[in-house]
Amino acid sequence: MKELSQERVRRDSLRKGNYPRNYSQRRGVMRSDSSKTTGSPLKGEVGTLRSFKDQSYKLEPVPTGVENLGKLFFISYVSEGKVTTKILGGFPREAVINISGSSDTGKSLLAQQFTVANAQKEKVIFLTTESPKETLVASLKRISQVKGIPLSSIENNIIIVDVSKSLGLNYKVLLPKLELLVKRSKASFLVIDSLTALFEDREVMARTVTRAIYQMAKANRLTTLLISQKREDSPFSAKSAGGLAIGHIVDCNILLSKIVISSNFERSLYGKDIGEVIRTLRIDGCRLCGHASRTFIVEIDRLGLIKVVGPLGRRKEGE
Repeated sequence: MKELSQERVRRDSLRKGNYPRNYSQRRGVMRSDSSKTTGSPLKGEVGTLRSFKDQSYKLEPVPTGVENLGKLFFISYVSEGKVTTKILGGFPREAVINISGSSDTGKSLLAQQFTVANAQKEKVIFLTTESPKETLVASLKRISQVKGIPLSSIENNIIIVDVSKSLGLNYKVLLPKLELLVKRSKASFLVIDSLTALFEDREVMARTVTRAIYQMAKANRLTTLLISQKREDSPFSAKSAGGLAIGHIVDCNILLSKIVISSNFERSLYGKDIGEVIRTLRIDGCRLCGHASRTFIVEIDRLGLIKVVGPLGRRKEGE
């Protein structure tokens, strides 16, 4: 009761304009006074929308590297008093995006195409925890050749960090070194393939590891791709290794799936013969912009590139 009474007195005092020393009336921002607290101080700010309005996020696209994928993200704006949407044309810049799927769904290929596309103008750090650098380099060179992008235009902008031979990776040791590299290289993009390797033997740490990477990426304004392994057999489940913790933290989730046609029902549904493979993609939420809500068919073509082909199934006219 005494604590409740003190809280009421404090609130009444603020309403009357009696602000404490660590409160800025002009900006409407309360900052914690660490000198008067015990333990770890709260790192944060409290303020009005007006006080933070100049810090708002500016939505702009970056290349996905995947044909037609950028068309699945949208931006809304007001024109002549009406709300209008248009295609964003890429991933939202500075987004932390989780790409999840089972094996052979095109996750790493998507990440590599993204890397090559953006390395033409900006620096990309590629942290590989699974494929050794020799395999990764060969794949990046092949993608640049197939896409007609001169290797000389990207080879100095892709920084490879190979920890694939390290056992029991410690994110507390790795992340500070990674952040130092980001600052020194002035990188704009970060790819981690795969995130799962950083907690694969201690899945309970998934939320902690992902949160640490997310905060580092945001502090350095990185557009980040995290590759995660799926933990469920269902092709339409978005639950990756680490449970749902990863999806709740990141800005955007993209689910890649692979279905082997094994019944007449699937044959009729997907228009493929029994034994054929179909791959799908679904954007499972993006807090930074609008996005398509349907499931789309993706293909890995003869050139070895992944691309979005079109929506799965057909909708009735006017739907």
